Amino acid sequence: MMKDRIKQLRKELHMSQTEFASSIGLHRSTISSYECGRVEPPENIQNSICQVFKVNRRWLSDGEGAMFTSERAGKEDNEIFKKNLHAAIDRLTDYQLAVLAEIAKEFGK
Repeated sequence: MMKDRIKQLRKELHMSQTEFASSIGLHRSTISSYECGRVEPPENIQNSICQVFKVNRRWLSDGEGAMFTSERAGKEDNEIFKKNLHAAIDRLTDYQLAVLAEIAKEFGK
């Protein structure tokens, strides 16, 4: 149901109801009513959710397909890569860092 997908999306984004609501110009109580199933968001709000959070419209409506559009998925993949890269760099020895610095210089040419 859409109420479950809205809550799932919000949790996936690590946002409170207040944060999620303000991102699309609504009040927390409105998001609460969507998540409880008291009210289904009108078409324009569904469109806002999809546009602001790069959500796949079909997933929001029917639960079919990926949660996010490929645009958002690409950004998330990049963020995961950056975090993993930073963690890997932190574990390098001084020698390994020097080698990596030389490789980076070559890429910069």
